[in-house]
Order: sequence, then structure tokens, then C-alpha cells
Amino acid sequence: PESFDPGESLQLICPQGHLINKRKKLKPWQQLQILVHGGEKHCNECQDKIASQEFRWRCEHHCDYNVCVDCYRSHWSEILAMVHKMRDEQKCWQMLGAIPLHLRDDTEFQAAKARVNR
Repeated sequence: PESFDPGESLQLICPQGHLINKRKKLKPWQQLQILVHGGEKHCNECQDKIASQEFRWRCEHHCDYNVCVDCYRSHWSEILAMVHKMRDEQKCWQMLGAIPLHLRDDTEFQAAKARVNR
């Protein structure tokens, strides 16, 4: 963690370099299409099947790259864990700034932020 490179991307990205920032759930007609024609979705991080009624994360460019909710959450949890171990306050704030806004109310983020504010 102390060897964190500030130029390194903290974001979750697809192989084409697009941000994974779109929460997606199949529409009922898409679920039916999968049942009829196949084509289940799998998480490209852990390889687990993503059930058609579950949410997944992907980029906004329709790349064939899906991330399950658990892997998405785990990615950001790992960054917050690094914040707890890091001593460089500037790097900590940089890492906290990478956390998506919708996760900043979570207790895990608040605890990391409080640790840096000490």
C-alpha cells in the first residue's frame, strides 16, 4: 500500500479502458430472450454466473464486460482497506476521492475518512 502510484488508476475499468460505472439489470424482455436463446451473463472478475434478476455493473459503452455486485463492492472495499494502512495523507485523500459518490455514505467509507481526518 505505501508504494501506491498516484498515476495508477483506482477506477474499475473494462479491458477497453472504460469506467465500470453503470448499474444494470436486465429488462423482462431481455430475461426472456436469454431463456429462449441462451447467453447468460457472467462476472468477468470472478467468473460467477449473474442471475438475470440480479444487478450487475458495466461500462456505458456496451462492451461485453460485466461485474457482479460482490466484485464491484470488493474492489472499492480493497481501496478503503489501503487507506487504513497508508500513512501519506495526500495519497489517502486521493484514494478516497476515487470512491464513487453513491458509496460515500457507507460506514466503511466514513470510517476510512475519519481515520484520515485524525
